[in-house]
Parts: sequence; C-alpha cells; structure tokens
Amino acid sequence: MHMGYESQIRWKENILRQALRGIAHLKEQPSILVHPTQSEFQYRFRARLQIKGSAVGFFRRGSSRIVLWDQCMLLPEALNSAVNDLRGWLKDNGAPPALKSCEIALSPVDGSMTLNWVFDTVKGISAAARMIMDGMEEIAAGKKKKIAGQAAHDSRRVIIATRGGSLPLEVDRIRMSASPGTFFQVNPDVNPVLVERTLTHLRSVGSSSLLDLYCGNGNFSLPAAAAGMKTVGVESSPGAVLDALSASGSVSGVSSRFIKMDIARFLALDNEEPDAVIVDPPRTGLPREVVNLLGAKRFPFLIYVSCEPSTLARDLARLIEAGYVISDIELFDMFPQTSHSEALVVMKRGSSG
Repeated sequence: MHMGYESQIRWKENILRQALRGIAHLKEQPSILVHPTQSEFQYRFRARLQIKGSAVGFFRRGSSRIVLWDQCMLLPEALNSAVNDLRGWLKDNGAPPALKSCEIALSPVDGSMTLNWVFDTVKGISAAARMIMDGMEEIAAGKKKKIAGQAAHDSRRVIIATRGGSLPLEVDRIRMSASPGTFFQVNPDVNPVLVERTLTHLRSVGSSSLLDLYCGNGNFSLPAAAAGMKTVGVESSPGAVLDALSASGSVSGVSSRFIKMDIARFLALDNEEPDAVIVDPPRTGLPREVVNLLGAKRFPFLIYVSCEPSTLARDLARLIEAGYVISDIELFDMFPQTSHSEALVVMKRGSSG
C-alpha cells in the first residue's frame, strides 16, 4: 500500500514477466495486456477468517499467529461489520474449542451473506455449530441483514450441519450462485472483464465446443454456453457442481453439462474432442498428470487462467514442451493492494500438431 496504484500495476507485470523468463524460460515474450481495477479498496467479497477463542483475524504471513484489526480496507463495510458481530458473539458466548475458521462471503447482487464454519473434529460439535449459526442469524435479523446460507464442516470437509441456501451471484447477466465455502472470484468488478476477455478469445477462433476444467460454479462455461457454445464443465467439488447445475437449469437455450470428477481421471477416460479448453486450477497449478494428458491430447486451443505466476510458468514450460505455443497473455488486477494478480494465457497447438 506504500506504492501508488500505477506502480503496483507495473510491479505485478514485472513479477509475471520474471516468472515467464526465469521459470518458463521464455526468451521472447508476447506483450502483456494489463487490465487495472476500478476499485482499489473494498473489493474483496469473500474472506477466510482464522479463529482462536474470541480472536478473529488473519494469520500473519508464515505463521499461525492471528493478526487482529479494527477494519480491513479490502473488505466491503458489510463484511467488516459481520466480523465485528462475530467477535462480539464469541466474546459474550465463548468460542467452541474446536472452531478453527469461518469463510464469510457477500453477494454483490442482493447484499446477503453466507458463512462456512470449519471445526477440527466432528465429535460432539454439532450442537456448537447450531448454536453459533443461531447466534449469527439472530444478530443479522436484528440488523435487518440477510444470511443466505450457512454450513459447518470438519477439517476433512465432512459436513456437520447446513441450513439455508446459496449466495446469489451474477456473471455476464447470468444469475449464478455459490454454496457456503465454495470458490468464486472475490472481485465482482474485475471478474466480468476476465470472463469477457475469455469469451473474446474463444470467439476469435470460432469456438463451438468448450471443455472447462476446474470449472467451479460455471464462471466461464455458463457464459460460453449462453453465447452459443456447447460446453462441458468438470469439477471435483460437489458443492460447486451443484451450483453450476442449478444455474444452468435457469438459463434457457444453454447447452452445458457439468461433471463431478477428478480432472486427471476425466481426461484419461473422455474421448470427446472440443475445439477449446479452459483450465483454471487452484494456486498450486496443474498436477503433472494433467499436464501430460493435455500435452498428449494436443487440443487446438487452450486458455490457462492462473492466480500464481510461479506455478503458471512451470506448467507453461511443460505445455510448450508438449507442442503448445503461446499467442496472448493478459494480466488482471483481481487483488489490488496485494502482490497477487490473475493471468490469462492463450495457447494454440503448434504447426506440427
């Protein structure tokens, strides 16, 4: 935050270029189209809070020590208010010893929230989960706020309790949703730009069939289907797949399928030949087996979306070795005031393919 915004953008572009040069070993790099944000602050509509007793905050970098703050400048006021409500409730009622964290999310559509509670064990805590859910709903009702849904899991993702529904979202005029604790892009101003640029690249090659790997709740595949493309989304998170299926059923004329399956297993079993593929993996990047399968299949058009330059560059080096060629790179400032950014890399099958 000590840097002016224009300097931050240049710095993030340099981080990406260094990764492409030092890890992917790209001697000649395409120009990078940079998309700045419209909102430098209060843009993050989802956050994971760490909890120890009545202490609620974020971990200090590289440690398990919780940093307390009065107001996070990156969160909208509604989420800052919810954090203070949670701290007050834990102080007054005592925190369940097994409670580890809570992911809070805010809908840019109607201002409702979801909360996803994580406990480190399932033994004897269902009552504690219900109690804290009741407490937050009572506070929300008193302040005339809406909690769209809540869920509680243990650290192995076993469901302890659920209530309510999903968080309303909207992407490219398509109503979508995210269940408590499931992934969605945190910045509602920048994500539509990322989706539109992805669709622009797909249209530029006349794509009619799309395979969306790590599809989440359909952030890319549903807008692509609404634009007339036949889409198949693959995702290992059952909650995200249910969200995508629910959204696809409400959009008339959409030709899309969503499959809950491990990505490597799907690629090994599937014989379809789409003319375009999107991969949007977690920060850890693509498993080596997935890279090998993408290399063996040699799809005509591949879009890689990543929030981590180092793993992106590692995977790009392997895909280039397998015969793909980079044609375009774009950078999106999805996370202002931090060192992080979102990148989109367009790759095409080499002439020998």
